[in-house]
Amino acid sequence: MSPEFVRAAQNPFSRRSFLQFSSLAAGVAALAACGGPGGGDAAEGGSGAKATLIKIGTAATAGSMNPLDEQYSSLQVNVFDSLVRVYAGDPEPQGRIAESWAETGENTWTFTLRQGVTFHDGTPVTAEDVAFSFDTLMAEQYANSITLISIKSIKAVDDSTVEVVSAGPDPLLMSRLSALYVVPKAHWEKSGGGEGFAQDPIGSGPFKVESYSADTGAQLVAFADFWDGAPATEKIHMTYFSDASALALALQSGEVDVAHQLTTAQYPTLEGDDNLDLSAQFGGTQNMLQLKTTSGPFADIRVRQAAIAAIDADALVQGLTHGLAEKEDGQLPLKEVNGYTDTITRPAYDLEKAKALLAEAGATGAEIKITGMSLYRQLLEAIGEQLTAAGFKPTIQALEISEWVQQFTGGSDSDIFYRGVAYTGVFDVDRAFSMVSFGDKPAVKDPEWDKLFAATRTETDPAARLEKIATASQYLNDQAYILWSYANPSISAAAKTVSGTDFNQGLVLPMQGLVKQA
Repeated sequence: MSPEFVRAAQNPFSRRSFLQFSSLAAGVAALAACGGPGGGDAAEGGSGAKATLIKIGTAATAGSMNPLDEQYSSLQVNVFDSLVRVYAGDPEPQGRIAESWAETGENTWTFTLRQGVTFHDGTPVTAEDVAFSFDTLMAEQYANSITLISIKSIKAVDDSTVEVVSAGPDPLLMSRLSALYVVPKAHWEKSGGGEGFAQDPIGSGPFKVESYSADTGAQLVAFADFWDGAPATEKIHMTYFSDASALALALQSGEVDVAHQLTTAQYPTLEGDDNLDLSAQFGGTQNMLQLKTTSGPFADIRVRQAAIAAIDADALVQGLTHGLAEKEDGQLPLKEVNGYTDTITRPAYDLEKAKALLAEAGATGAEIKITGMSLYRQLLEAIGEQLTAAGFKPTIQALEISEWVQQFTGGSDSDIFYRGVAYTGVFDVDRAFSMVSFGDKPAVKDPEWDKLFAATRTETDPAARLEKIATASQYLNDQAYILWSYANPSISAAAKTVSGTDFNQGLVLPMQGLVKQA
């Protein structure tokens, strides 16, 4: 049922929350465009002075300033704070509002809040605010409720102590808690909550909101009393771009200082610009193309194996991403995602084997439908061409995001469905595993897979869990449920005058340490 916890946790959630989660989880890559270098007001002083303003261009927009109803947006991460935070490449949670924590009972953790943490209006952050934020999120079924449904309760023991009880053993508890952004109870209630709060947001993060528009962007100012020290730059202006080429031009012209989440199409042009620092790496998303095994041609494992053998991932990477993408290595976790093992390798590209398997199964000429977002039309068409060479007869269905989300959530009749995965905030294979038998109309119905998957969700010993993940990954490989392609690269850039950028966190860009030389 839920992509964020064991199927037995039968918590209902709203369609709105579900759609928001699924859009993100599929890398609803609105990340097709982002902005570039821009001027800032110079701080007083001579050589070595820093600017008081940094301009950021991005395509990763925030739909609302209600942090309970957003998932992994840059504004959310920089304006609000959580008990703990999990960063890419670091399996250990980092204390934020919580200074320390300990397991104090069966499925029970006690968190001690950091002293001196305040909201932007100067009021202290208390355990009551933490418990209120959780209760409100779950009661209203906001977007993050789907991440936190494994948590049974969060309650205030006293002003600085929070007790968290999970429904069962949960190895991803800390990652889930990093999605609980804390709001001030008094201000939430005074503003009428929800939309009212979003019009006048107050958090406890390093930046305060000066102005915000869902269409154009936001202006932020440093919170001088932030518990971890005031941000390095006084003002941040974020501008949303709907076109990647426009973003690249803005970067090169100096209209923006930082471009977050460009596309590979802009990489060759920006690569030769000596005024820019260009970053190309795994950005927290991957293509997850799933084969429907409940009916149709792919119910036969030989046909699934034929499709996998027909995919020349090297050609896809070179032709579609200028060689920047990372091949999926026969398993859903990538090297940067917790759960990866070097004991599994992807099946080799072998066109003759693909043809032979298809013929053996009596499926040469099988008509199949490949469905995904119009954003990925090139990828869908390239895969269609490779499958055609093996003897399939594919039809491409490239949908607008709203139509794709309907099929993502309600189920699709397509033989190959682009599901996509975004790991931001978790960076654990659980996010991808949860998609295999996802929804009321899953592409895969397999009790053995369900058992293997459930075992990875209740094992809290890290080493033992990695072994169970490897077993589950090998099973997916053996059953040929996934059509392996590649992980989408994240392209971002900054003017050389800017330092402190961290492009490793997927959809979000931390801003606290950004500095621009005046």
